[in-house]
Amino acid sequence: MPRFGLAAGVTASPDVAQQRVLTRRRLAAVASVAIVLTGIVNSLLHEAAHAVAGMAQGLTPTISPFSVSYEPEGTAQQQIIGAAAGPLFS
Repeated sequence: MPRFGLAAGVTASPDVAQQRVLTRRRLAAVASVAIVLTGIVNSLLHEAAHAVAGMAQGLTPTISPFSVSYEPEGTAQQQIIGAAAGPLFS
């Protein structure tokens, strides 16, 4: 039975090899961007869940990049519910 492709000793031309390298680099770049954007979106949604939980309890949330503060501060039970909302959503 005849063998075809690289196993038969046929090597890829330099153009094909260069395209493979570019394709792998492009894939790595796209994957890296996707991972970063996923982290940003996840963080935004996580903090938004804290804010929504506070608003549902009548508090006024202020969203910072990595935290949410409430005005007024709220009771201990309100703070626990607000704190638990982010991880439960994520």
